[in-house]
Amino acid sequence: MIRQHIANRKQQEKYEFVPVTLPLEPVVMPTDAPDAYNVEKFTKGLQYKGWKKNVMPIASFDAGTTEWELAKIMDRDSAIKWWVRLYTNGPAFIPTTDGNYYPDFIAVDAEGTHWLIEGKSNKNANDADVLRKKSAAETWARAVRDEEDFGVWRYVFATEADIANSSSTWNGLLMGTKPE
Repeated sequence: MIRQHIANRKQQEKYEFVPVTLPLEPVVMPTDAPDAYNVEKFTKGLQYKGWKKNVMPIASFDAGTTEWELAKIMDRDSAIKWWVRLYTNGPAFIPTTDGNYYPDFIAVDAEGTHWLIEGKSNKNANDADVLRKKSAAETWARAVRDEEDFGVWRYVFATEADIANSSSTWNGLLMGTKPE
């Protein structure tokens, strides 16, 4: 009877918060990296230098209409103190039932709020896998906030349309995405 009660109880996800030091050092800087502020056309996977608020000297991106545009918004807006690009081989991730989720960015705004940021194409924004990761990130940010040991964390999920309608500002992005 006890075993059956234990077997039938509702499963709950439990997070263990493990601080990760970012950025990982040292960083090898390609000599031919183009300047992010002097580029005519975005190229997927190319390392860009010259960022003003990125904690790393270089960053590469998978998508021009989402990740690249988000980086430009964060780098140019006075509401953001710093940002860092996260990569899928890095130590910062959110565990999910189907593997690890790596958001695109972490940023800290002028008020000290930490932001997990994900950019997604309009076409893929409602895919089941994307929605599962979005839910995991929202749950994670809520749990970290409730823990109160790591500051205030929030999650921004921005589609191409959200980014295009943001007027290239952080506040415009927040108004369009309405993070909790």
